[in-house]
Amino acid sequence: TMLLVLMVTSKGIAGVPRASLVVISATLAFFDIPEAGLLLILAVDHFLDMGRSATNVVGNAVASVVVAKWEGSLDIIEPPEIEPPHAPSSTDGTQAPKIEA
Repeated sequence: TMLLVLMVTSKGIAGVPRASLVVISATLAFFDIPEAGLLLILAVDHFLDMGRSATNVVGNAVASVVVAKWEGSLDIIEPPEIEPPHAPSSTDGTQAPKIEA
């Protein structure tokens, strides 16, 4: 039942750092788990929160691009054709002169 409560309460969570702690602390209180358990979660949640924030930013960016493309207002800039790199060669078939230092 704890998993179900966490799934339901996490749907309304704000996309800001440390917002998950509010949901976790409310869930811990609901199941009569001591607040000391929150301190253990707090130590690890910092790293998980970085991943959640990055996922939130990437998701919002992708959604913005999809909506802009869907509405036809996305300007796609094509890069110019670039000649692949190649080693310099002499044009007359002779060797390049040696440079003495």
